Amino acid sequence: MFVATQVSLDRWWWRDGTWFERFVFGLDDWLRRKYNVFEYTPDPDCVFRIQPEKAEIACRLSDGTPIRPGQPLLCLHMWNEHIPRMGPEGPTLAWALRFRRALDTSLKGLAAYLRVRPELDEFPAICGNMVLGTAEQTEQLMRLSERLGFEQVPMDEGRISIGEQLHRSGENFLALFFVMAVNPVSARLEILRRSRALIFMSRNRLMRLYGPGAGKNALRSH
Repeated sequence: MFVATQVSLDRWWWRDGTWFERFVFGLDDWLRRKYNVFEYTPDPDCVFRIQPEKAEIACRLSDGTPIRPGQPLLCLHMWNEHIPRMGPEGPTLAWALRFRRALDTSLKGLAAYLRVRPELDEFPAICGNMVLGTAEQTEQLMRLSERLGFEQVPMDEGRISIGEQLHRSGENFLALFFVMAVNPVSARLEILRRSRALIFMSRNRLMRLYGPGAGKNALRSH
């Protein structure tokens, strides 16, 4: 059984130097090209990339938007190089505010991108596979995602195959590597056992909250 620890990884000898960052970001670049994950804006404050995907579940979002298996979706991925760097003191209030502004900027940029891309009109929603941590971290992440306009869709964990479990384990290792490269002060081995939550936002809601005339601050309760 894997036992989570709170051991910080930012001081491990093999983490020092730029070779590790070159390896991690080189791997990230290869994976992006392989799975067609691309940037939709050159804005340095954008922390998302997108990937055309197909829905694997059926559900109906709170605004009535239906999601059917096989339907095209835009999946959000973190733009690791653009995530604000933490200082040695860790995730301070100033860092959290900067990151929240970056999330707001990223969703506004996505709304603007979709408005001028008629070939993407067939995508009814955006989604994200959010990696969760401790109970406290999970509550904070879900509260933030809801304030951004996302809603959680139940995942049928009982149907996860061995192949999918291995795939998720690989993703957890990659997530750990990215954290060590971008914000090593926050790297913890417990990342390897984190669970996931599937979040959605309909295209209509994205435009209402982040499109033209949506207001200056979309980070509010919905």
